[in-house]
Amino acid sequence: MAFLIALLLVVLTIAVLLCPFVKLRRRGDKPKLDDSFLETGSKRGAIYEEIRALQLEHDLGRISEEDYQQRLQRYRVDAAATLREEGRLKEESGTLDQVLEEEVQKARKRHAKDGSSEPGDEDSL
Repeated sequence: MAFLIALLLVVLTIAVLLCPFVKLRRRGDKPKLDDSFLETGSKRGAIYEEIRALQLEHDLGRISEEDYQQRLQRYRVDAAATLREEGRLKEESGTLDQVLEEEVQKARKRHAKDGSSEPGDEDSL
């Protein structure tokens, strides 16, 4: 009997210790908004670097004017699409911030309505 209780305690302890790691793994599967910002920022930087390299090749006479204009136009279109994506992500982030702020305000109102607000409680929210 004592062995079963000890085994149960060991299993329970292991489960409690592993629980945060399992939750982190599940959360890691979802793409984060910050990751999207970083991705589009690095993509935009790479496009700008390609444009600088293209301009250098054109200035050195390594590519024709026609090829230069075609490639430059393609890079500009890519850069515009990336900037639009960044704008969309910023709007989405602003919306999420607004929703979060509204939820905090609702929680504060509920807390105040319950009459459980004591001096210093405001700091805990």
